Amino acid sequence: MAEFGDCTHAGKYNVYGRLWQMFGLKKSGKVPRLALSHVITGCGVGCCSEPVGVGVLGQLCWVRGSNANKIHGPSPWLTFTHELGHNLGAGHSFHEGQGKTGGIMDYGSKKKNGIYQFNTKYQKKTICSTLNSRVGWCLRKAVNHTSRTAYTLPTKAERKELNDLNAATGVKHALVKGIICHDNYKDGGKVDAVTCAQKCKKQPGCTEFSVGGHGGSVGCRYAYQGGGCCSTARRQGRTRWSKNGPWRSTYCTPFKSWGLNHCSKGSCMTYVKTVITTKAQLWSQFGPSSRMCGRETFAPKQVPSWGVKGFQGPSWEVPSQEACQDAAVASGHSFYQVAKAETSGLVEKTTTGLLCYTVAQCRYPSKTSTAWKIYATPAAAKITPLAIPKVTTRATWWPRGSDDKGGKKNRKCRQDQKYKHRVPTRSECQDEAIAYGHAYYSYNDANKLCYSSTRCKSKRIWTRGWNHYKARR
Repeated sequence: MAEFGDCTHAGKYNVYGRLWQMFGLKKSGKVPRLALSHVITGCGVGCCSEPVGVGVLGQLCWVRGSNANKIHGPSPWLTFTHELGHNLGAGHSFHEGQGKTGGIMDYGSKKKNGIYQFNTKYQKKTICSTLNSRVGWCLRKAVNHTSRTAYTLPTKAERKELNDLNAATGVKHALVKGIICHDNYKDGGKVDAVTCAQKCKKQPGCTEFSVGGHGGSVGCRYAYQGGGCCSTARRQGRTRWSKNGPWRSTYCTPFKSWGLNHCSKGSCMTYVKTVITTKAQLWSQFGPSSRMCGRETFAPKQVPSWGVKGFQGPSWEVPSQEACQDAAVASGHSFYQVAKAETSGLVEKTTTGLLCYTVAQCRYPSKTSTAWKIYATPAAAKITPLAIPKVTTRATWWPRGSDDKGGKKNRKCRQDQKYKHRVPTRSECQDEAIAYGHAYYSYNDANKLCYSSTRCKSKRIWTRGWNHYKARR
């Protein structure tokens, strides 16, 4: 290959230089990552002032499953066979003395009982163990050796397992081999795929999970906080939003870098929930554009924002708006919002160009300079701050106080203070509580501030004007 260059590129020890070049070419995809790769070079001297061959021990089906030897050595084919033995896990056969033990892996004639062969007394167990451990590792189908867009086909057993877990959970998943959940995951223990699928189903917003990896020692990992196993890959630095394109390429691409070392045998299997929502089923937009539900809490608890500068909530990449709505449905949320990456304030663009965030409620959408759009179920969209019925009069005001404090002044509810906002009158504050089905509201007559809540633990306030009110029974 032209990529190897002339002998000046091979370095001082020519076979070692060619071997390292092979590693680089396999990583870049210019040489297919098959069971083994071998380079035969004409560089350097023949023998014996420098090595005539080199092979990496026990690296069958790995990126370092390679060896190199010189064409002008004493016996190139014997050198090739010797280095191949190293790839298959065999060490040197010096058990009875160098040059005296016999066999391909010994120095000297490399004969055993007058025949060129491996010394089965010392090497058969080692080589067979390596071969048995690599069954199923090597890539069964390489669709494109340059782009590596497809690597392996599911085996018959894996297809059966996929059908079993789909039937057990009632959720349709697709299988992707060569990736393991590396971020935004919970450890589900060493269980089978069906059990892991059940754990994912119980986790709000979980859209994918994985089993296997590290030779089967990892087990089950399932996504949480919404989205998939790479949903929190976009991390915030101290001064700016970090670019994570290389991060995603390393950890979220099949058989790429980290995954190559731990998933090459095909044991890493990620199950991705397939799209349920169609374009015809998409919810209607909730309010105008450039609005976001920034005050809402993401169930089950508030977590830091990974996505958009100034946005107080977790966001993640999705391939489509339909996928974001799927996540909202899976979480039991009535609202979700999406934005294109190039308009969302990020330093870099995402892979898919679409960010997603889901919430249970979106009472007071706030304005934002970025192009977020909110979507809601038909039922949730009926109640908006601009469409709340005005039904409260002075005569129907709720009484002040709660059961535990007996109507004392200068108190407000501890719950949902983050929803505090301005309204002109106490009657309108009560209207909001009625519309949202809340039994309490707190209102400040001096500053015209209001918020409502489903329950109320009273809190003494030294600032004048605050009082909380409870619905009449």
